[in-house]
Amino acid sequence: MKWMQWYVVTSDTMDWKFEVRRKEDLYLPGVYCPTCDQSGFLIAAAEVPEPVLPEVRKLLEPYPHEIPREMMERLWYAMESDASTGKDEAKQVDKEIELFLSVTPEQFFAIEQTIRRIYNFSPKRLVSPNAGVGPLVVRKGFKPKWDVLCHGVLGDSLYFSRRAGDELLEAGVTGLELFPVYTRDGKPSEVYEAVVTGYAGLPSLVSPGGEYFQCPECKRWYLRGDHPLKIRLDESQWDGSDFFHVSSYSGVYISQRAYEILNSPFFSTEVWVSLKPMDGTWVHPDFDLAGNLFS
Repeated sequence: MKWMQWYVVTSDTMDWKFEVRRKEDLYLPGVYCPTCDQSGFLIAAAEVPEPVLPEVRKLLEPYPHEIPREMMERLWYAMESDASTGKDEAKQVDKEIELFLSVTPEQFFAIEQTIRRIYNFSPKRLVSPNAGVGPLVVRKGFKPKWDVLCHGVLGDSLYFSRRAGDELLEAGVTGLELFPVYTRDGKPSEVYEAVVTGYAGLPSLVSPGGEYFQCPECKRWYLRGDHPLKIRLDESQWDGSDFFHVSSYSGVYISQRAYEILNSPFFSTEVWVSLKPMDGTWVHPDFDLAGNLFS
């Protein structure tokens, strides 16, 4: 049987001149799950670039996104210390910051559902904790040297040049919505921010000796087993989109068709991302599908 090849999109080259920010400093809260003892719940290319509505602004107003100065000063002081007590203090402050910026999974699910209702999102479209809300802004006159870029501290945002984005839409690529990044004078720039809307469920476990486990509180999926496990795309769960997510928290994946388009002469060498084949990939147990260790 011939299995479909699929690829994960990861950061390859950074563009340090590409500096963007949300027009409004508005974000969904993070999530901390006491059952998993995990935070860092991120979904790549799952922001909310739609215009900010008054109802959304009011919904997110109670949730802080800035770290209090007192916490930052304690963290800096602890990190400057060479003593083991300083390291312990830094870990403690890190945890306090994590909890300060986070809500429980139950609280986040309620916020997420409200966001979905307000914007009438498709059930397949994932919404990331810590997602920025509203359009992005870039400096006037910025012209990307790239056609495709993964950007951000964790490479969790996906961007296309305007010419590349228009080419993808003209080619009928699915599972992708493109939002203009604006200049400071309110005009569309030469960049699109991408939101991935395709979904492929859980990959099939090809090798024996492992099983999926879902946290009952945060609904995050993990693998259990005593050795690496081989996975393949479960085409019965895949919605057929060219750009898609797997599980609840993951990076961006693409189909063979999207891979061929991104490697076509039109894009030449300006694809500043890595496209790694996933079919038959070995995944380590005790990690979630976004690569985070399950404690």
